[in-house]
Amino acid sequence: MRGDDLYLVDIIEAGEAIKRMVKDVPVERFVADEVLVSAVEMKLVIIAEALGSLSDQSRSSLTDVPVREVRALRNRIVHGYFSVDEGLIYDVASGDVPSLVSQAEESLQRDFPVTFQRLQERRTARAG
Repeated sequence: MRGDDLYLVDIIEAGEAIKRMVKDVPVERFVADEVLVSAVEMKLVIIAEALGSLSDQSRSSLTDVPVREVRALRNRIVHGYFSVDEGLIYDVASGDVPSLVSQAEESLQRDFPVTFQRLQERRTARAG
C-alpha cells in the first residue's frame, strides 16, 4: 500500500507539470489546444485521485485546498467529459494549482522529510 508521502509527491509532480504546461500560455491558446487541455485534465485527475487517497490527517493539513471541489472537477472530467469548460480548467490550472503544490510541499517537508529530500534530489538530477 502506498503511503501519504507518495500521494503528496504525486500531487506535487502533477501540479508542477501543470504549471509548466500553462506557463505563459494565454487562455485563448489553451482552450484551442486539444492536446494541452487533455494533458492538463489528466494531471488534474491524478491530483484528485491522490487527494482522495490521502489519510484524513494528511488531507486536513492541506487547509486551503477545496478537496470536494477538486474531486468534483475530477468527476466532471471523467464522467461529464462532454461538458467540461476548458476555461474553468485553465483557471484551476493557472490559479489554484500553484497554491496546492505549495501546500503539498510544505506538508511533505514537515511530515515526511526523508521523502521530501528524495524529491529534491530527483528534481536536481532532472535539472542537471
